[in-house]
Amino acid sequence: MKAHGKSRRSGYALLLVLLVSATLPSCKPKPGGNIQVISLSELTERARKGEAAAQCNLGVCHLNGEGVPKNEIEGIQWFRKAADQGDAMAQFNLGLCLAKGRGVKPDYTEALKWYHKAAARIILRHN
Repeated sequence: MKAHGKSRRSGYALLLVLLVSATLPSCKPKPGGNIQVISLSELTERARKGEAAAQCNLGVCHLNGEGVPKNEIEGIQWFRKAADQGDAMAQFNLGLCLAKGRGVKPDYTEALKWYHKAAARIILRHN
């Protein structure tokens, strides 16, 4: 039974990898979405205080140069802080950067580790 569960989780992680688009999400809110719009200074303050969602969003801003100068290395650092706290989106984004070599040397083994963690968090949330 454990082997089946592990295989199932691996399948979900692989599915996540296959469904990934070529770019990371944008920092900009989408029309009609249930998104709280805050200033970049407030986002940065929240991220510095340790709020994982803010860290992830700030990572996206730095990675894409939205509202701040583009700095992929700093974007990765924010993703890692949020990912270490268990933020599934940050774990996924970190895996994507590692797989694509954005801000870091490509590392597919490490990328897969973060995809697995993100998939596990998402599965737990929906079970």
